[in-house]
Amino acid sequence: MEVLRPLCPIAWLPFAIAVFKRETLPQLLGMGYTRTVFDQVQLGMVFVIFVGGFFPILTNTLDGVTGVRQNYLLLARALGANRRQAFVHVYLPAAMPMILTGLRQGLGLCWFVIIAAEMLPGADSGIGYLLIYASDNAAMDIVVAAMLIVGCIGAFLSFMMRRIMSGLVRWHGKEN
Repeated sequence: MEVLRPLCPIAWLPFAIAVFKRETLPQLLGMGYTRTVFDQVQLGMVFVIFVGGFFPILTNTLDGVTGVRQNYLLLARALGANRRQAFVHVYLPAAMPMILTGLRQGLGLCWFVIIAAEMLPGADSGIGYLLIYASDNAAMDIVVAAMLIVGCIGAFLSFMMRRIMSGLVRWHGKEN
């Protein structure tokens, strides 16, 4: 796993294109053309987005679980907690701040990967595609507007994750 973690998610695109070609979710499920948004979603892009978010979430979750104080576990066992109770009442609350931090980082990286993937040749929709198309046509007003939209959506996603985090881990200290 450690060999794959440092790879930039965009570096997975040639692999994803070779494996998934331009197949979409409806094609995978044998549904043909459905006239929905899913007809535009390529499996290779979904794979690359998944890889982009997977490693921050995994590493933060592992750090959170391994960072649980042994005293808490010993106390739970001394009070008669079984494995499920120890998981629910000790591991999960202790690891939750790190898990949610990983989710927030993963979400930000996934957003970055979505925009970057839409900028690549073969894409025909999305904000990233709009950025490249407008840039090629010297429409700098559209480029700046699209960049502002990307930034605003990213800031909104981060804000929402912080709100979720503050609601789920009230006992944890405030984040800067």
